[in-house]
Amino acid sequence: MHLGRHISQSIRGMGSGDNFTPDISERSYISNVRELYQYSNIVNYIGQMLKNIAWSAGLVCMQVTLS
Repeated sequence: MHLGRHISQSIRGMGSGDNFTPDISERSYISNVRELYQYSNIVNYIGQMLKNIAWSAGLVCMQVTLS
């Protein structure tokens, strides 16, 4: 019941949700995962992918802090 009130307020404020699509973010996610997989040596690729993501996030935080 509570959620329904927020949804109706959101629709009134921003319009219907049929204008929004997750396709762009899903395609970006898929391409990023493929790229990370290709950079791995295929042995323990999940660990290597997670390490690369953590490293990239650390670089972004460092750039934000320094700027």
